[in-house]
Amino acid sequence: RISFHCSGMADKAFVFGQEHDFAAAMQAFKKVLRAAKKVVIMTGAGISAESGIPTFRGTGELWRRHTAEDIANTGAWQRNPSLVWEFYHYQREVVRKAQPNDAHRAVAALQKTKAKAGQRVVVMTQNIDRLHEASGATGVIELHGSLWLVKHVDHDGFVEDGKNVCENRDEPICPALKGRGTPDMEDGERIHVDK
Repeated sequence: RISFHCSGMADKAFVFGQEHDFAAAMQAFKKVLRAAKKVVIMTGAGISAESGIPTFRGTGELWRRHTAEDIANTGAWQRNPSLVWEFYHYQREVVRKAQPNDAHRAVAALQKTKAKAGQRVVVMTQNIDRLHEASGATGVIELHGSLWLVKHVDHDGFVEDGKNVCENRDEPICPALKGRGTPDMEDGERIHVDK
């Protein structure tokens, strides 16, 4: 499903997949897109699902017996940092093998085409995989961060201050995670997590 809204144009909102005449809706979309000087593209898990990255949001999409919402939060980290590390370690392994798909490449191509015409395309994503960047998109706003950005935490808790953040693509990110994190394992012995 694709939706778009045209700011400043009354009643110009379309949701593809709900239109009776898809061809007419696509033509209207193309016309508006060609005329647009500023475009914002917002993507979510669906765009990367085509690259083989599980969404962890649909029916039955669990990691072990946990939902992403159960693990990806500070409460889970406080209760069981080992489990959280294993979950993200698994995600990093899956994402490492993934490649941008046609949708990622189309977004990057649109951004480049519009830039040549002096127009702007801002790409915002909820995804943490950096596949937009791998496809050539620039200035991507990562609403939920990236699997590859890590921060050294030398105190209890986590404060995002933009300091001590670096990209780390080591696999595994630490030796204790080697061989851990597969979705078919049971939650077992906790790995040692230094503060």
